[in-house]
Amino acid sequence: MPNITISTPVETPSQTAHRYPNPGFLGQSSHSTIFAQMASTAHHDTASCPLQDSVFFECGTERPPPDESPDTVDKVSQLLKHFLQLKFAQLRILLQSWHASGTNLALAEPLTARFSDATVDFLQKWNADLGSESFARQKAHWLLRNSRQSIDLTEKSNTEDFFSQTMGDNLRLEVLGIFLTAACRAVMDIPSFTPLYTSHRERVTLARSLMSIGDLCLECCLSLDSLNDLQLVLQYENMIVHTQVDGDQSYHSWRRMGDISSSLFALGYHQLPDTSTFPPFILQLRKAGFARIYTADKMLAVFLGRPPRIAREYCTTTLPCNDSNLWQYSFMDTDANGHESPSNPGIECVQGFSMPKEPFNHMADTRSRARFSFLKEDILKFSRRHPPSELDNAINIEVAQIFNEIESAWNALPEHLRLTKSLKLSDASPFSNDLLIGIRLDYLHTLFLLHLASSRQLQHPGRDLLAIAGEMLSLVTEAIMLRDRLVNSGTSLTWKVAQYGLPAAGIISLSLLNVLAYDDWAGQRTKCIQDLNILVAKLKVGAIVRAGEANFALFSRATRTMQSLLNLLADGTSMISQRTQTPDSNIWNLTGDLNLFANFEPWDFEFDFWASLADHPGLNVYES
Repeated sequence: MPNITISTPVETPSQTAHRYPNPGFLGQSSHSTIFAQMASTAHHDTASCPLQDSVFFECGTERPPPDESPDTVDKVSQLLKHFLQLKFAQLRILLQSWHASGTNLALAEPLTARFSDATVDFLQKWNADLGSESFARQKAHWLLRNSRQSIDLTEKSNTEDFFSQTMGDNLRLEVLGIFLTAACRAVMDIPSFTPLYTSHRERVTLARSLMSIGDLCLECCLSLDSLNDLQLVLQYENMIVHTQVDGDQSYHSWRRMGDISSSLFALGYHQLPDTSTFPPFILQLRKAGFARIYTADKMLAVFLGRPPRIAREYCTTTLPCNDSNLWQYSFMDTDANGHESPSNPGIECVQGFSMPKEPFNHMADTRSRARFSFLKEDILKFSRRHPPSELDNAINIEVAQIFNEIESAWNALPEHLRLTKSLKLSDASPFSNDLLIGIRLDYLHTLFLLHLASSRQLQHPGRDLLAIAGEMLSLVTEAIMLRDRLVNSGTSLTWKVAQYGLPAAGIISLSLLNVLAYDDWAGQRTKCIQDLNILVAKLKVGAIVRAGEANFALFSRATRTMQSLLNLLADGTSMISQRTQTPDSNIWNLTGDLNLFANFEPWDFEFDFWASLADHPGLNVYES
């Protein structure tokens, strides 16, 4: 075998922000990176560099912007006319009320207020003229030209430099899109706002209208082939809107998750360096973008039982810092060495761990969820390597290692971000309450997934898994009962029920159908039945989701099955007769020939799980 020497590359993968159109982020295997390294090592004098005019350098050079196609101009013109149908001044008031409650767009949080004002100011200024076809097309050309411009910032730039290039005379399509997305989210979160809607149907109609106009705005942005920070933010927030309006099972949501992943890689934000030539607020926005997108990828992968798109082994980006004042700095301070730096560097987190002063905000949610999402990816990989049929005692070491990492991630959180008492005893703000319960549920859900992946038989949940499921269900039902004390801190109540409540209820339902196997579970069993009754009652009256809304089909199937189980448990005759059943009875034991769950992924608690559970012979006669 020949002796092969592998030399260390001169440069790391391209981290520069290429001007579009271009291939975006280029890794070490890219031919462009290879030829760029050849040029940099062979010639320092660019005038004599034989590769300077090569096509391989085309990705890093600025091209003259192409003329706008008539179709693109028509789309933007139609977009502006759609705005005229909106009561945009009232929408700004709605957004102000929404922000006052403490909630916001999770990733675009530092942008929404100013972008909303910029959008409404633009519409109020030109409202009377946009009805003219020629004027609308003129403004369409103007918006397209602005949106093609790169946002030029250096490490000395401040937030005013950023906003001056995105608003006013430089207003961009992404700004309009973020306004529409925020307005749609506000409509979804606020049940009544008389200036805009007075009924549930009017609210849903307005939300869908705002989402559709936002989709058109995003489509116009994508057509420019000018990928940038704002477009990635808009793509993420647009996807979140679709999960809430269309549902988490919707293909619209799933496809958009793929689009965001592609944009993330093209921008190179999966390999952001710790040092950057960009200002700190932009670097932290990019890190937050990676964390939110990575987390959403894992949440949807687990919820739908599909492969995740983003693998951590290809990523080197660290978690963002949590400095709520980062976007408020408009000047640079000079340190003792004469170097300019932000007046407050914020909470730095190179290793991803929180500092004691971390505030209650969306960034705290971003950081904590990303931390547990890293571990969920480890669990997904473990499950693929070790299916239930191949589990043995030797695997316990790996399971114990993941378990210790989950506990370490929980203990690394500052004490004020760890929920340790009942929500009804909390005197914190609605946003803080929702954040606390969300972080606790995500921690429990990570443990829940680990126990599922390491269980040999889903039909017989272990007692540790039952304890985790019981606490998850209890927290979800408490959130439902005390929903007036909560506002959306990153995940909606509907998502909490779908992602955490239903899987917990599924495991508990299995254990209740195997009563003879859990004779020592009587105390917790009573509490779980109470929580199931609350969950079913709230689902049946439409307190969580109504007919025609997102995830309604999933909730309906689960509700009917849980109600059948509760009817069975409430039947005194059956409860007495079950004592005489043998442990091998199919009515009280899911083992044997039924094997209803043999082909399920261990975390798949969607429609098919509840349909199969409903086929249990003990529930058929109680189907209501």
